[in-house]
Amino acid sequence: MKIILKWFGVFLLLLVNACGVDDGLGKAGQTEEQFFTVLNAPEGVLATAYSGDTVLVEWVKVPSTLEEEGFVVSRSENGIDFVAVTVVPANSYYYIDHGLSSNTDYYYHIRGIRGPFLSDGSAVATAHTFAVVGPPAQPVNFLAVATSVSTIDLTWNIVSDGSVSDYLLRYNGMNAGEYISLGPNVSSHTFDQLLPDTTYDFELIASNLDINGSAQYSVAAIAAARTLPVVTLTPYAPTNLTASVANSTAIDLAWSDNSDGLFAEEGFEIWRDNSLLKTVPGNITTTATYRDTGLAPATSYSYAVRAYNSLATPPASVFSNTISLTTPAIPAAPILNSVSLVFTTVGYKWTDKSSNETGFKLYAYNASCTEVYFNKLLKPSLIKAVGSNVSTANVYLSDIPFKLSSGASYCTYVSAYTPYYTVASNRINFIP
Repeated sequence: MKIILKWFGVFLLLLVNACGVDDGLGKAGQTEEQFFTVLNAPEGVLATAYSGDTVLVEWVKVPSTLEEEGFVVSRSENGIDFVAVTVVPANSYYYIDHGLSSNTDYYYHIRGIRGPFLSDGSAVATAHTFAVVGPPAQPVNFLAVATSVSTIDLTWNIVSDGSVSDYLLRYNGMNAGEYISLGPNVSSHTFDQLLPDTTYDFELIASNLDINGSAQYSVAAIAAARTLPVVTLTPYAPTNLTASVANSTAIDLAWSDNSDGLFAEEGFEIWRDNSLLKTVPGNITTTATYRDTGLAPATSYSYAVRAYNSLATPPASVFSNTISLTTPAIPAAPILNSVSLVFTTVGYKWTDKSSNETGFKLYAYNASCTEVYFNKLLKPSLIKAVGSNVSTANVYLSDIPFKLSSGASYCTYVSAYTPYYTVASNRINFIP
């Protein structure tokens, strides 16, 4: 077998004469040529401008058959015609290119080198050096306007020629040297949570970067404004007062809150029958509500509401509309007279003592009245409901929701009810 090695640029050519020996691959008597890469091109090339005359070039070494002795850094201003600018030692991974022209595109590629051999060129990376500019002009039309007791709005004209890279803003309530960075395309800012009736001085500076990447600043623009004083005005009167029955001893009230801003109320006064009943907190966004409890049944009540602020003069608004409502009467409890069983029907008889019930409901316990008395955890079952102004009812045994045992006692009673109240009769045992 004859082996010949020849160098061809970045490749090593291996010539193998098999001399008629069959290698098992059907290639006896053939000459094989195999190329091995000597140097691989670097990867991950990145170019970054750091000033008007400096670019940092970085790359990643790729392992090769032979170790490189260094890297050739080539540069171009058009991306086509490259000129080698330096050779850096092996294992280098960056090069800082100085003395460049400002505001210019530069293109770079990197090759590995060993003796007479060069790798292929890497991918091309590009960077644009900074433009040489002076400090930006002083911002113009810088205005400060107080919009409330705690806020001031600032506005100015932005510069769109690229000479400003940031606007810096501060006021005399901030720490010395402390600025807010707003960016280059912002033309307004609002400061809030300021003190009322206080003068604030504002300073706006435009900035950019010089050829070396250092910040440079414009002359500061100055503006001042005084927050509005705290002025409390008599709040507006509430409107749309409504009243609805909650039960026989409670009425629900609701009204619209019409005050905010300088007219904001501290709270509301609720008046009942021309006397102050209650004060409740204000600043309700939509509808305020209140439940008046502990009232007497079957009694008429009159209500009105007004807003107040103790700092205002006068402190209270006029009254809302007046509204009256009568609480429902509590029905009188019926008297259960008898419960009798005839075949499969249980007959109830009671005395109706009320004139305003909605109806009657019949209940039964799966226990005797004595057991119910001593065990308060026992709950009755509703077995039938009937209308008003009646005093008898029949219930089928099949309607009772539990199984009855012969000879056992079952406690039962009748209730008169309205939408707001229920009253129960006396209890009676019945024995099936």
